[in-house]
Amino acid sequence: MHVFVLYSKMNSVMRFISGIFMAKALCKWKKKDIEKSLHELAHIVDKPRFICKDCARSAHDKGFLCKAIKLPLNHLTNP
Repeated sequence: MHVFVLYSKMNSVMRFISGIFMAKALCKWKKKDIEKSLHELAHIVDKPRFICKDCARSAHDKGFLCKAIKLPLNHLTNP
């Protein structure tokens, strides 16, 4: 039983690492990825600095977008 629990925890940790820290593009996220990772998604889209020129998704890091372009700096200061 200990081996199964360890494997199970390792498997979910590896999925977490590959899904979040490896900068998977937001358009590649499946519905279940979004549902399971709402907290991480909130960090990714908080204070966006980039936008995808194909799908219009936005993110703080360009690694989460397919074809990222930098947003103008003044978009954060305008009401």
